[in-house]
Amino acid sequence: MSERELRERLRAADVPGEEEAAARSWPVVRAAFAQREPVPRETRRGWAVIPVAAALAVAAAALTSPGRAVFQEMRERIGVEQSRPALFSLPSAGRLLVQSREGVWVVRADGSKRLLRGYREASWSPHGLYVVATRRNELRALEPDGDVRWSLARPGVRLPRWGGTRTDTRIAYLSGRSLRVVAGDGTDDRLLASRVARVAPAWRPGGRHLVAAVGADGRIRLWDADTRAVAAVGPPALPRGSGRWSELAWSPDGSELFALGERDDAVWVLDASARVRRGEASMRGPMLLPGQTKHIEALAISPRTSTLAVARVIAERSVVHAVERGGLRAMFTGAGAVRDVEWSPDGRWLLVAWEDADQWLFIRSTRVRRIRAVSNISEQFGGGAFPTLAGWCCP
Repeated sequence: MSERELRERLRAADVPGEEEAAARSWPVVRAAFAQREPVPRETRRGWAVIPVAAALAVAAAALTSPGRAVFQEMRERIGVEQSRPALFSLPSAGRLLVQSREGVWVVRADGSKRLLRGYREASWSPHGLYVVATRRNELRALEPDGDVRWSLARPGVRLPRWGGTRTDTRIAYLSGRSLRVVAGDGTDDRLLASRVARVAPAWRPGGRHLVAAVGADGRIRLWDADTRAVAAVGPPALPRGSGRWSELAWSPDGSELFALGERDDAVWVLDASARVRRGEASMRGPMLLPGQTKHIEALAISPRTSTLAVARVIAERSVVHAVERGGLRAMFTGAGAVRDVEWSPDGRWLLVAWEDADQWLFIRSTRVRRIRAVSNISEQFGGGAFPTLAGWCCP
């Protein structure tokens, strides 16, 4: 039998589950192109948590042959052909912090940008009045235009996070392997823990200054920044050889802490006392072939609806899901890596940083009513490596 005859027979053969996979993928594609059709406005859903189904119909469709064809078409039409050559404006109010090789950029809603040159990492203050940023051995509080309010010299400063209320704030940061906290006016710098993992701390919303971080032993701990006391201790470690915790994020009301493992395909849901609340919230999809990888790259929580956006890597493709009360909803899939996701302050747009396409995708709502793609992102932020997102804050 010739190679051509074999190819024709394979094309003509019935693939088990092909029709079912096509049926599963159709609702996603229809939603992705819904901006071409009139779509009635829907009422906002209530508070969304993370009831994640064990089987992902969309992920299954993405890995079957009809699913690949459908999503490849989606990528070509939306991810490339309809992209804008530059970031002319943001689709929603607020300002973005973007970290690049040259420094930290403040991007305004009208598309104008200001470079805070020489800074490595940054975070917004509550309500976006100031920015905290790092140099190699220095922590600085800045105006968004770059004027320095105060500075603090400490060795190996990394991963600053600003929390608290509008008038009473604290900044948690890593200095070498230690966790420290300083008041928002630069006073009363203090040590909370002498050895912690290199994971960004996460402030619990609310009046008390409680910050979650990962200890050197792998346990998540909750510290009271004012008394220096440990308020809660989480589970011993990640199971199944999933590595260490890599990311922490609180729900807007402070009732739940979402934790991500560096090699895990699950989001763990803990309560305010750092105890596992619902057990493991599995994000498992179909079985993968040997050598393929599957893990969660990034997550972001909507500040208004508590909808969780999760970027997953499945067999050299990225899939972004919205986790809602009703289950999972696919918002995007494409070849290569999605490195960051970030919600707009009003929760209506999700920004997807698509590194391999050198694009940003602004996706309107979890039902994908509209997609705005912007190309040449690396060039617009100084060239070199693809920039990372550090927060979309405060209209």
